[in-house]
Amino acid sequence: MVTRGTFKSKEQTYEPKFVISIKKFGNEIGVTFFDVTTLEIRVGQFNDDESLSLLRTLASQIRPVEVIHEKELSNTDVTKLFKNSPMVPTFNILPPKNCWSFIKTCTNLEKHLGSPESWPAPLKEIKDQEKDLAVQSFGMAMAFLEEALIDEQTIKPAHYELYEPESK
Repeated sequence: MVTRGTFKSKEQTYEPKFVISIKKFGNEIGVTFFDVTTLEIRVGQFNDDESLSLLRTLASQIRPVEVIHEKELSNTDVTKLFKNSPMVPTFNILPPKNCWSFIKTCTNLEKHLGSPESWPAPLKEIKDQEKDLAVQSFGMAMAFLEEALIDEQTIKPAHYELYEPESK
């Protein structure tokens, strides 16, 4: 399956094509965003204000071409934020079977990366600190990559970073 965020062009010019997965509960937001061309994956969780200032800033910085989310986020302030951006991304609403729990995400991570002790530091950190929304957003990203049949080429060789928005 080829999507706007998974298509790799043979052209020499590089324009980032970020895909972002979002999990939200109240004002707490978990995000995972990645670019399959550079194999960079950032994952984090933060508390945002009512205006979603931190998420708005992130959206304007990375300008995602695709947004992955649960059905519950459809027609909310989160999706409206992306729909009103200059470059409107494609929206991928995941079915419940692809919105993995904390435990299912960790189990699938073990299949790709081995025991948690061998995971990259940012993934160990969000697991150890029980940042449920960050882990679940990563699970949605993994499910998306599996469906696109590029999980093996992306998850293990990727460079991971913890995403922490700059304070206001």
